[in-house]
Amino acid sequence: MNSTTVSLSAILKEELKNPEVALSFQKHRQEIELVMQIIAARKARHWTQHELAQRAGIRQQALSRIECQKTFPNLKSLVKLADVLELELVFVPRQSTISESTPRTLTP
Repeated sequence: MNSTTVSLSAILKEELKNPEVALSFQKHRQEIELVMQIIAARKARHWTQHELAQRAGIRQQALSRIECQKTFPNLKSLVKLADVLELELVFVPRQSTISESTPRTLTP
């Protein structure tokens, strides 16, 4: 049997052709990206889920559910994870809302 390697981005690109999948992905994009950053930061440090959970003071099972996207971390856990992984939580306005929220001067 011939085995082939398919990248995750190739699979995602193909799946996003389905309008229902694309809509769901857009709804959950920020959550997915956040979880992917947590996983990448953990792996960059060569830590297991158990090591990260222990350092952050959360249960390994909770971290596993977060990484599998079965649940989303509460704010307290998210802050603990970010702190241990030396990540910063930042809220940035979307480009489309920047011009809309910019104060405007009314001229008489």
